[in-house]
Amino acid sequence: MLFLIPLYALGCNIKDVNKESKIITSDKGSNNSPVLDQNIINNTDTNNISNNSGIEEEKKIEIYKKGDKGDNIKTIQQKLNKFGYDLYCDGEFGEKTYYAVIDFQNRNRIMADGAVGDETLKKLELEPTSKTMYVKPSIDENAVPVSNMKSSLENFFNSKNFNSNTDYYIWVDINNQRVNIFAGYNKSWKLIKSVQCASGKESTPTVKGYFAVQGKGNMFRVDKNTICKYYTQFYGNYLFHSVLLDNNGNIKAGTLGTRLSHGCVRLSIQDAKYIYDYIPIGTAVWIN
Repeated sequence: MLFLIPLYALGCNIKDVNKESKIITSDKGSNNSPVLDQNIINNTDTNNISNNSGIEEEKKIEIYKKGDKGDNIKTIQQKLNKFGYDLYCDGEFGEKTYYAVIDFQNRNRIMADGAVGDETLKKLELEPTSKTMYVKPSIDENAVPVSNMKSSLENFFNSKNFNSNTDYYIWVDINNQRVNIFAGYNKSWKLIKSVQCASGKESTPTVKGYFAVQGKGNMFRVDKNTICKYYTQFYGNYLFHSVLLDNNGNIKAGTLGTRLSHGCVRLSIQDAKYIYDYIPIGTAVWIN
């Protein structure tokens, strides 16, 4: 059974992952503002207009966004923590709260815009489920090759100033074709997972630089009989995702450890699912 890609995650179907998305706009209505009939205005008996017409005023819905402060923000932070987010409840809508909101919205299949309005507030009142609860990833000792390599990678990573808006950081090492996942904070990162990947080939290289996890989805279609599962977006149409599968979920092209993709970072099914399940939106990504 195939699943449709949620529109709020990327906003488009992905056909060729290294092509730019096109946004179609319309100028209809730009110069068609309604004109009031002055005769109607002049002939209106304002004395017959009642302030109590029986039509209730639409209740103004408060929307909380990044930069806001106060007790209401503190309450939102406390409710987010009920869903597994480890926020400091200081009443300030900062970066970490913003990305926790986006991750929460994404898990609840609502518009992931980082602002807390009526729909998000209603979802925060619900009890957590296996789908809406954020669960921190555990340290996967088997995914880190050898202890001395772990120490070497941590020493290298902590020699730099690497900050993330979450408690995690992803480093894609193109030369060694590995995805390294760290937990912690600047100068105190611990390697929790290191796995093989397949980055973009020479003609369609994976973009390099500093990015952040932006959106996620269960699957997308490449062609009539090819899909990729568990995608995590980090820049435009550049994604982490599974190796190529057929419509029944069988592996069609499972090679890892070499540069062969159209620009995305391919992973085994279980490793793609690990990032999809556990690494929250807003997590910093460094590709070099």
